[in-house]
Amino acid sequence: MLSVSLLKARTPSIRGLADYLPSPHSKQAKTFKPFIVMKALFFIASKLSNSPYVIIDFTSLDGFKVKLFIASLAVRGRSLPFYCKPLYLRDIHNLRFKSENEFIMFSIKELLSIIPEHLRERIILLGDRQFGTKRFLIFFKEEGIRFIVRVKKNLLVKVRKEVIRCEQLKKGKYMVDIEGEGYFLYVREDGREKLILVSNFENIDSLKASRKYLKRSYCEQMHRDLKSRLRLLFLNSKYYKKLDEEKVKKYLVLFMLAEIVGIWIGKLTKRSKYYSMFCSKEDERSLFHLGQIIISQIYVFQDIGLRFRISAMKLFLIGRRCNL
Repeated sequence: MLSVSLLKARTPSIRGLADYLPSPHSKQAKTFKPFIVMKALFFIASKLSNSPYVIIDFTSLDGFKVKLFIASLAVRGRSLPFYCKPLYLRDIHNLRFKSENEFIMFSIKELLSIIPEHLRERIILLGDRQFGTKRFLIFFKEEGIRFIVRVKKNLLVKVRKEVIRCEQLKKGKYMVDIEGEGYFLYVREDGREKLILVSNFENIDSLKASRKYLKRSYCEQMHRDLKSRLRLLFLNSKYYKKLDEEKVKKYLVLFMLAEIVGIWIGKLTKRSKYYSMFCSKEDERSLFHLGQIIISQIYVFQDIGLRFRISAMKLFLIGRRCNL
């Protein structure tokens, strides 16, 4: 059981999470649906950040047969995760997905279903070189997704009826043809490194495109935190063979709750040190508990205006009184 594995973890804050992962037969387990909660997470995240840039990443968990697709928003110099989906090696062996690329495309479609329709048009995906292949560029265009992705230097493009490699292009902005489709290509030289980006909208120059893409680096620290915690779950190889996917999804949701609530507290208290006024670093359960309360408040209040802010302040005062 995941709860048993958590209780054996080395870190006290991780062991405490066992209290928040109910058994499959409990009433709480039936109402705790990760997909619905992720919709609420995006709701909170979009109120903390007006940025249209969604950072996407597909990362592996070293030493384990698990990979994660993660989407987050750039907020206050760090990334705020609101969607995370695990891919297990057995999913490909069992032909649940034919390849990793198919899983990523499925995840992106599911990610878009979380975002309200009126916000999808302004969303811009930021991705690294893994998303800069011809297959993904065509997929983004077919789905009507705006994007800025980094591409490999050896990618062949057609510029003014001449097929050349991206690395041969000088600094600047180009209109290029890739597999019969038109894209905008931006080249920026920063010292010894050449940054090559592809996008499907033109109202920016190469400098602005590179600055917007560099927001993707915000997700690195958040990914390291998540990976370090997941490793604690998978240290027991016997347990891994009986891995309960639903409970792992719940754990991922709880991790995202902690990140969001931490930033929310920082905004409320106008402090850069997010957790200092609310809870100790040794015990993060109060963050998870508070996150669940906030989600319940979102469903209570239909509008986002003054009443939501009043509700948030009440939660803040309750947290201080309870010494969370």
